[in-house]
Amino acid sequence: MSIDINLVNKKTSESAKDLRLKKVKTISFAILIAVAVSSVLLFLINLRFSVNYVKGQQNKIIEALSAYDETTSKIFILHKRVEDLSAIISERKKYHDKTELIFKNFSSGISIEEFEIDESGVILGVSSNSLLELDTFLNYLLDLTKSKKITSIRMTELSSGDDGYSMKLALN
Repeated sequence: MSIDINLVNKKTSESAKDLRLKKVKTISFAILIAVAVSSVLLFLINLRFSVNYVKGQQNKIIEALSAYDETTSKIFILHKRVEDLSAIISERKKYHDKTELIFKNFSSGISIEEFEIDESGVILGVSSNSLLELDTFLNYLLDLTKSKKITSIRMTELSSGDDGYSMKLALN
């Protein structure tokens, strides 16, 4: 018997192997090129966005801004103080309005002995040689209560002496 009996042509089987080998080589070269390109890209990305690069850029920016740091902090502190003072002033009662109203028609014949302003209101001690001037001043204050500019007036003391008349008022 003959051993050389083969139904597949030898040239056909070698060309199929060559074709397969050629495909494997092409695929391996394509994978090699893809890996090389991705390695280079990853290296560039790592170089550009690495921690050391970012820290270096951060240090450069901090050095550039350090000249402005003291001025900026002073401006910030000053701005904060102005805001705090504005808040305190806005919450504070408007005592000067009441004071201006009280002394708007203040006669020169009347002298102030006592003047206190607190949370409860105004305590006012006045004196004069003339009872008529004290009456005029008191009527002016009563007109202010009628116009609702002052809430209430209460006379706590009225006295007379050798030097004239005096009265003490509590205003709200």
